Amino acid sequence: MLNLNAIREQDKLRQQLDRATADYLAAGGTIDQPADITAGLTPAHWRDNPQNGIPGARKRPLAVQELNLADRIRACVSLGMTERQIRAKTSVNTATLRKIAKRHRIVLPKGREAA
Repeated sequence: MLNLNAIREQDKLRQQLDRATADYLAAGGTIDQPADITAGLTPAHWRDNPQNGIPGARKRPLAVQELNLADRIRACVSLGMTERQIRAKTSVNTATLRKIAKRHRIVLPKGREAA
C-alpha cells in the first residue's frame, strides 16, 4: 500500500537538501565526485563496502548466490577452462552462464580456441 504521508515527508527532506546544496554552492562551496566512483555498479561491487553492500541496497539470498557463482565462473576462466567445462563444473545452462558473465563483466572463452 502506498503511504502518501511518507512520500510527502521525503519530498520535504529532498527540498531541504536542495535548498542547503544551493546555499552551499552560492556561498562559493564546491562539490566534487570522487574519481574512484563509477556509474553502473554491478553486484560484484557490493562486497567492496565494509557494511555488506551499497547503503540502501539490500542483498537478497539470490543476489548472494549469484555473487558466489560469478566468483566460481571467474576462477574457472582464470584456470583456462572452456565454456563447456565451466557449465559442467557450475551446473548452469548456457543462457544462465552467459547472463551472469555479462552482468559481472566476465569474458568467457570463445569456442575451441580456449582448449
